[in-house]
Amino acid sequence: MLDGNPEYADSLFGKAYPPFACMRQMDLRREYSATIMTRAFAFYSYLTATKLPAQILSELRKIAEEALRRSIDQYTANASAFAGKCGFAVSPRKWNPTVLSFGELSGKARKILGDGFDGFLEETLADVLEGSDERVRAAALVEAMVDLCAIPGPMAVVGFLPPWYPHRANLGSNRGEKIMDKIASEAAIEAKERFGETLEIRPFFEGVSDLSYCGFQGDSREMDVFAENMPGWGRPYRLPKEVLAELDIPILNLGALGMDAHKNTERIHLPYAMDVYPELLRFVVRRIAEEYR
Repeated sequence: MLDGNPEYADSLFGKAYPPFACMRQMDLRREYSATIMTRAFAFYSYLTATKLPAQILSELRKIAEEALRRSIDQYTANASAFAGKCGFAVSPRKWNPTVLSFGELSGKARKILGDGFDGFLEETLADVLEGSDERVRAAALVEAMVDLCAIPGPMAVVGFLPPWYPHRANLGSNRGEKIMDKIASEAAIEAKERFGETLEIRPFFEGVSDLSYCGFQGDSREMDVFAENMPGWGRPYRLPKEVLAELDIPILNLGALGMDAHKNTERIHLPYAMDVYPELLRFVVRRIAEEYR
């Protein structure tokens, strides 16, 4: 329903970007068992261009609700069919599926524990194997809260996991962005006329970039939505939300030329990197200085 589904692909200026991609799926048993698993954990990578945490969380909730409904329908149909093969009648069990955001689950746990909530978090995280992946630590927190709250299944918990790179695009909405857009166009002309290279201009970098932290494009309360729905926020993962809300730095990413990013065959095109790119970078820096002089 979610993995690779183009229905949930974000878009900007008529261009669609990759939808959710599952990065990991696993059950939550800590040792081998011949029993059927009762809990599972999955997380996805998602490239956003316009969508903010509140909208994403709402979509995830609807997807989880539909997934639970389909699972129950399939289970009921299988149970009835199996009973028919065995020659006995079966009364369909009534299920009451629940979908919670992590913020809602955390609120229930805090209500139960009161002042002991922070200690519960620290103790739970301390029990996770040292050096474990941040995503595994987050799953342990969710599982501990589900146990504490004793919420009957079937249920699903939706939320966010680190790291978070908020999208930051050049929308041409202020003087700084218009200047960067102008300089990008000039750099493309310089590359073509001087080096015979064709540069493509895009509104934002379609990957992981520190430019995400040059300011937050959206209502600052959206960062609170993310923080409230990320297991372990502040232990140790955090972002300086207040600072991001205050920043609004115009961005321009002059990219390299290469192949096979993030693979063991990753490489750059040396003639471009050594001869063309430095000259274009000098051109861009000089033009920025001239515009802001």
